[in-house]
Amino acid sequence: MTKDVSTFTNQAEQKTLELDCGIAPARILSWLEDELGLTQDESGAYVFESKGLICTATVVPLGKSGRGHFALDRTQLTMSGSEPAVEAFNRLFTLRFLSAGG
Repeated sequence: MTKDVSTFTNQAEQKTLELDCGIAPARILSWLEDELGLTQDESGAYVFESKGLICTATVVPLGKSGRGHFALDRTQLTMSGSEPAVEAFNRLFTLRFLSAGG
């Protein structure tokens, strides 16, 4: 499930996307650190830059959903920052994890 919480400021449009996805937190963290080479800032958020604009991403484990062999790890991924940077980060995430090839 995706929740879009966009706000407007005088300087630029800010966007926040909250994704509740059936992907193990370790897989997302590995992608952020090993594949994208992102590091955490002092608040624990990963910082992504696109064309000079910033998006932060936070990963929160939500536990398993389902039962037995059908239980899936769930993770909340929150992306926040300038709208173009959030959209660029979300596009990369979608291509890596939610497309047929991911």
